[in-house]
Parts: sequence; structure tokens; C-alpha cells
Amino acid sequence: MRGTRAQINTGSKEGVNLSKQQKKKKETTIDSYYSANGTEGERSANDKPEIPANWIQAVEELKTQLREAEDNWRKNLKIKISHLETEALELRQENSILKAKIKQLENEAKEMKDEAKEIKDEAKEMKDEVKRMKDDLQRKSDQKEKEDEKAKDEIQSLRTRIQQLESSDLTRQQDTIKQNQKNEKMEENVKHLIHKTDDLENCSKRDNLRIIGLPEDHDKRKSLDIILEEIIQENCPDILEQEGKVEIERIHRSPVVFNPQLTTPRNVIAKLKNNQMKEKILQAAKKNPFRYHGNTVRLTQDLAASTLKDHKAWNMIFRKARELGLQPRIKYPSKLTMFLQGNVWSFNTTEEFQAFINKSPDLNRKSDVQPQNSRESSKGEGCFGSWKEESHGRGSMV
Repeated sequence: MRGTRAQINTGSKEGVNLSKQQKKKKETTIDSYYSANGTEGERSANDKPEIPANWIQAVEELKTQLREAEDNWRKNLKIKISHLETEALELRQENSILKAKIKQLENEAKEMKDEAKEIKDEAKEMKDEVKRMKDDLQRKSDQKEKEDEKAKDEIQSLRTRIQQLESSDLTRQQDTIKQNQKNEKMEENVKHLIHKTDDLENCSKRDNLRIIGLPEDHDKRKSLDIILEEIIQENCPDILEQEGKVEIERIHRSPVVFNPQLTTPRNVIAKLKNNQMKEKILQAAKKNPFRYHGNTVRLTQDLAASTLKDHKAWNMIFRKARELGLQPRIKYPSKLTMFLQGNVWSFNTTEEFQAFINKSPDLNRKSDVQPQNSRESSKGEGCFGSWKEESHGRGSMV
């Protein structure tokens, strides 16, 4: 390709030189003609020879041909120069490509050298690693022997320690007693927290009423809020006349899911917006049992499940004390009070009551009551203050 381009360049140069020689020759012929014969004005002025018309025409045609030849020569020259410049640019591009390839080959050669060096280094590292592994195995073997010796010494030390521990049984018993004391303190703290939790739950239910014994089929025909208003209208209409309409925040059965295996209807829990109305309804329910469509229903204060359990533990004692005319009362959360020998006695748990009975033989013979098991309640009154609750119906506490 380079040889072909060189031949083309050589031919182009020869054509340019030939055109220059022809032009020079033509120009010399015209100049010599005019220099030899002078200008047309001079000749006419001096000798005034007669020039044939065909000569003048031939000269003009020759000038025109010369101009056309000169224009063609210039155009061809520009084209050839453009070709030469294009070829030079292509040569430069090829040169830059070759340089880039050479540089790439140099880089690849350098990378191959680096890889070869890395391979050598890795081989050296592998040899060093093998040597190090051998040394580690030898060292571990020596260490294993030392550890075996140390284990034997430790076993002997443990045997001695076991003998010392066996001889210090009294110390362990003392530690156990201390731990038991800590556990008892923790249990007291847990009971206190449980009491606080129950108190908070009861506070959240202070505006609630619990309706017991309302058949399930009633709320299928009417909503529970209408049923509650009808119960109040039927049993204590004076409360509605004084307070107005019963404002219920929410009302539902508990538990929410109906269990067809239960024979008794679910309780109804109603949260009232007016606490005074709730207290008046409870006072009316204590005086006379409520009825609804011929069925007896009970309205009580809604309490936490644990508090209800503690109240139920007083059932037998409460019933017997009422029979003896001791005027029993249940104070919040589950404290029993009664009048005896002109004094007011209070008991936080059934265990305290049983201990009091054992110290009073006359009262013990009269009562002859075995209290039910109950969860101990801590002392003090919660947010309900001096709230009291009597049993009614069959003597059970709510």
C-alpha cells in the first residue's frame, strides 16, 4: 500500500512539472511574439503592417485555450494536493494506531512480567507456608504434651478443691439462706407490682358496669345499649328522671367470642360516661334485684379478674358473718371489715381472719368456717377510695 502511494505521488509530481514546462513554453512564445513584433499600437504607429484577421483570431483562441489549460491545471493541482493531504492524514492515523498497538504490547509484556514475578512470589510464599505449617505442627505437638501435663495438674487441683468444697458445706448453706431471703424480697416486690397493676386495671374500669344473667337471645333483637336503658327504666326510672338519658361510651359481651358449650350467658360490660349515674344504679341494684322481661339480672361493679378472685375467697366467711349479724363489708381492693364487740375489725387476707378466729374460741365455735384459698392482697386503698360492695343473691361477692 505504501509503495502504491509512493508511485502515485511520483506520477503527480512529474505531471505538475510537465504542466509547468508547457505553460512556460507557451508564455515564452507569446512574449517572444510580442517582444519581437511590439505591441499592436506601436506597430501601427511605426510601420503599421497589415495583420491578417485569422492571426488575430488564432491568438485570441490560443489565449482562451491557455486560460482554460491554466484553470484545469490549477483544479487538478488542488485535487492532487487534497489527495496528498488526505493520504498524509491517513498515514498519521495509521502511525498513531501503530504507536497505540506498540504501547499496548509493551503494557502486556510488562503485565506478563509482573504476573511471572507474582507467580514466583506465590511459589515462594507457598514454600514458606509449608515450612510454617510444619513448624506449627511441631509446636502444637509440643504444646499438646504440655497441656496434657497441665491437665493432670489441674485434675489433681480439682480433686483438692472438691475436698475443700465438701468441707465448706456450712458456708454454702449460709449462702443458700441469703439467696432465699433475696428471693422472698423479690416475691414481695412482684406481689407489690401485681397489686399496682390490678389497681391500675380497676381504675380503668371504675366507670364500668357488669351485667350478669342477661340471656343471649335478647341482644339478637335489640342492641345492648337499648337493653341497658330498658333495664334501668324498668327497675329504677327515677334515675333517668334525675340524670336524663344514659350516656354509654361502649358496651359489649365478655368474652367477645361466643362459646356454644357454655350453659350460662356471657356477661355484658358497659362503660358509662357519667360516674355518678353508675353509682346510683349500683346503689339501686343493692336494694332490690333487677329484672328484665321476667329474668333476674345482676348489675355489679366491673373489676379486674384477680380482684374478683380475691372477693370470691371471702364468700363463705362473708355469708356466715352476715348470719351472725357482724355487718360485714368488703372494702377495695379485697379487705373484709366487720363489727365485733363494739369495735371495727379489718382483715386483708383470709389467713389473717383464720388466725383471728383461732385466738377467739367463742367466735370460732359460732363461725366454724374454713376460708377458701385466695391470692394475698397488699394493704391500702386504690383510686376507688372507700368503695364498698356487699354480696347479694346467694351470698356471693362480686
